[in-house]
Amino acid sequence: MLAVAIFNAAIETEDEDWSEVLTSFTETDDTLLDRLLKTKCTSAQQLAQKLRGRNLPKRAFAFSPDFYAPIVPYVSIFSGLSAADAAPFYHHEVTSKDPFHEIVQGLKEKSKTFRSSKIHLELEQRIAHEALIIASELSKKGTATPVGTPIVFFIPLPDHSSTPTSCAIFTHEGELESSGDYSRAQQLISAKEIGRSIGFVNCSPDWAEIVFLAAQRVLYDYFGNDIGQMDIDLRFGKISDSSHARLVQVRVLKRFYIAESLAARRCRLDRKTLTSYREKLSKTGYYDKKPRLAVPERRTTNIEDIADRFKEFSGQYNWQVTVETVRQFLNQFPPRFREDARRLLASLSFLNRETASALLQEAVEKTIQAIRQDDEAQTIHLVPLAGTSAHMALELLKQEFRQDLRLIGIRIHKSVHEMLGVAKPGENVIFVDDNISSGTQFSAQLLRWLGLQDKSDKAEVRKEAGIEFFELDDNAKSRLRELKVRLCTCVGKDDSYGNVERHLAFVDAGLKFLGLSYGRALAADPLSPTEIAPAFLDFLRHVGEECIRSVSELPVIDDVCRSKALGYGNTQGRTVTLWNVPTSTFTALWCPGIVDDEPWFPLFVRRGYADRLVVA
Repeated sequence: MLAVAIFNAAIETEDEDWSEVLTSFTETDDTLLDRLLKTKCTSAQQLAQKLRGRNLPKRAFAFSPDFYAPIVPYVSIFSGLSAADAAPFYHHEVTSKDPFHEIVQGLKEKSKTFRSSKIHLELEQRIAHEALIIASELSKKGTATPVGTPIVFFIPLPDHSSTPTSCAIFTHEGELESSGDYSRAQQLISAKEIGRSIGFVNCSPDWAEIVFLAAQRVLYDYFGNDIGQMDIDLRFGKISDSSHARLVQVRVLKRFYIAESLAARRCRLDRKTLTSYREKLSKTGYYDKKPRLAVPERRTTNIEDIADRFKEFSGQYNWQVTVETVRQFLNQFPPRFREDARRLLASLSFLNRETASALLQEAVEKTIQAIRQDDEAQTIHLVPLAGTSAHMALELLKQEFRQDLRLIGIRIHKSVHEMLGVAKPGENVIFVDDNISSGTQFSAQLLRWLGLQDKSDKAEVRKEAGIEFFELDDNAKSRLRELKVRLCTCVGKDDSYGNVERHLAFVDAGLKFLGLSYGRALAADPLSPTEIAPAFLDFLRHVGEECIRSVSELPVIDDVCRSKALGYGNTQGRTVTLWNVPTSTFTALWCPGIVDDEPWFPLFVRRGYADRLVVA
């Protein structure tokens, strides 16, 4: 490595005397070093002095496809697998999927000579510069750091396809021959290194831990912010006969993020020193823009309690909350906000099975009583609105109160098609769902069935994704318009009814929408400054604005993004249901997106948003 560095420096300085030294075959090791020490180039003198004193570089950073670590734990999100069990699936993705080929190829050796490539020389300079920044930040915290400037060596992944097929060797008789005469091996290095294809960043031993952090930071987003696409097979090795689609396409950002434990062990670094440096850098704000590089959240009792509390949550595509997803969700926050984020999660109201069924029953009973007050003999149909959450809500109601519903003559249907096939003009239909907040989803579904969704004046209604995307035939549309329509949910907001009325009236839908009922109100409940730090609230607002902008595919944040940053209407809601999240809840908790060129994944997900996930 030192020899390669000397050779590179000689070419760059164009020093004829120095170049003559390096191309001379008459020098011994000692005379060569003597002549190098007498050159006018300072860098050459330093490198030669290190060679003479056997002050050889130490491995400071290691990288390999085998060291891959997920930034967004999508296997755990969609399957509930532990981090250890999920590891083989991540390794398969990074070694076989197109978005990641550029990373692996970009870190391979490209030169067929001893001279390093220009790209890799630039990497060495950037890592050395970043190491100086880190050393300066650590010095502010009273940490003793090495003096001078580190000399960094970037050793790329071996590229077996471009390496020489034979090398010059001396035989035992002192003759110069080719290794190709004796072996078909493409290169004479450790078979273990070939098998693992490991690259390294080396430096002086006293700089090792700092250079590790510097290399990690420089390489993290080295491959830019171009957004790709990737299909995720949701079966994760399981055989399924389900007719439902098992692939979900997500967006991808290329990031260089490795399992630190593997890299540090390979380089024999002091993990305690690394952790200490990171903790001090976190306090200086060094990791605020790239918080995933800060000290990661450990598996603590607090995190286990959070995961256990929300273990019943089952979102789109079986989205789950696990210890791993809680850890990685918190890792997205700058270190100074992570305790605030834990407190926010602890303050959420979660509707478990028992609570959800009781609230929905209360809403349905109130609606039935209101209908029967006008006409005791009126027929009432009970139908899930649309999507998994609505069907699950109805199933929960049936399991808990089926006998009660039968006794009062309620007719239960699996779908709007089934209901419209038997309902008669003037009868009542109660759609059920788990929540209604802004009224957007309910309005969009009704208008979609009628073929009027695209006619809405509201972009959020036109673009609503958490609905069934089919239009009823003309006879079914006519029948739906002849029925008295109501909605019942577990939780809802007081202004939802007015919003739905306005959406339907604008397009002249012709529906008889007579009202909605819910078991518990989603009241606006902003946290006071004593409950949430203003700086943390500003961060949540920033994340919410960027996530709404991202999923709306807008180039810049607009007033709509600002109005939905802390939940629709900025209501700062804190409710999560068994299968969904109301739009009034803090947006950062349920909406994926790209924030400050980094993927943001929510701990929960609102129905229709899982397809907009961004992984890296």
